[in-house]
Amino acid sequence: MFASEAQFLFDDVDHQHGSLDGEDHRGVLLSSPLTSLSVGAVMVEPELYSSHMEVSVAASEAKKQAKRIGGNALFVERRSPRHTLRL
Repeated sequence: MFASEAQFLFDDVDHQHGSLDGEDHRGVLLSSPLTSLSVGAVMVEPELYSSHMEVSVAASEAKKQAKRIGGNALFVERRSPRHTLRL
């Protein structure tokens, strides 16, 4: 749904270039990618994480993975946290 609505934020030229091009206040040309949404998700089970900080770190890593995909992306972390692995 985000992608279908975000397309209305830009004109045809922006869509053709795949970016939003313009100048900053000093006249320097800038190019920014079109708006997209990257979501990183973590399945949170209380026994797998010992604190909210561990959940935050895992969520941050999932978000980084989603951004690496590019465009509108969803990355769901399926690996267990390292501290829960038992050999």
